Amino acid sequence: MTSLADELRQPAPPSSFRVLLPPGWTQHQPNESGRKQLTDSIRSRFKQAGRPDVEVKLTFMVNRQWTAMTRMGAVALYMPTEDTEVPVPMTIIAVPYTVTAGKTIDADIRSRAGGPVEATDLPFGRVYRWVETQASVNGEQGAYARSISYLYPVPGKQPTRGMLIATSILHLDSEVTEQMLENLTVLSDSIAETFRWK
Repeated sequence: MTSLADELRQPAPPSSFRVLLPPGWTQHQPNESGRKQLTDSIRSRFKQAGRPDVEVKLTFMVNRQWTAMTRMGAVALYMPTEDTEVPVPMTIIAVPYTVTAGKTIDADIRSRAGGPVEATDLPFGRVYRWVETQASVNGEQGAYARSISYLYPVPGKQPTRGMLIATSILHLDSEVTEQMLENLTVLSDSIAETFRWK
């Protein structure tokens, strides 16, 4: 049994974190200003490319996903903001995660994830990763989403909290090839690997 003195000597669990971003990416608060910035960027890029049809569909998809992100309680949003030759249809959010009462974090995440879960032990702790694919997004035929999720438990013996880093790659059937999807998945993994508790 742990004494009160032992408990008081334990370091407090971290409450903040950091993620390193590649050039051209920035962190935003997941609020109305961030949503407007993302949809304005989509409109600008696809109008310049002469693809108003893609612009309309992706803007609709972003707005629907933004609503879901707000409901999830996201605390940070990461996205590319610099104009590039090829638009990067990818956003990453950070969402606090709380384990269901009576479950371990391992059992909880495996029951809640939308796909097979990989658990990897790294020098700074364990990370869980899984991938989901939607053949249509919010009823939009031909609109696809790949979600890549990473759960970082708060350090400790039996964590009941963690941080979920969730990547969403939105695309249309004719717009993003399988190779580009794989490249964006590698980019997502590279960004998520920089996560550290502070």
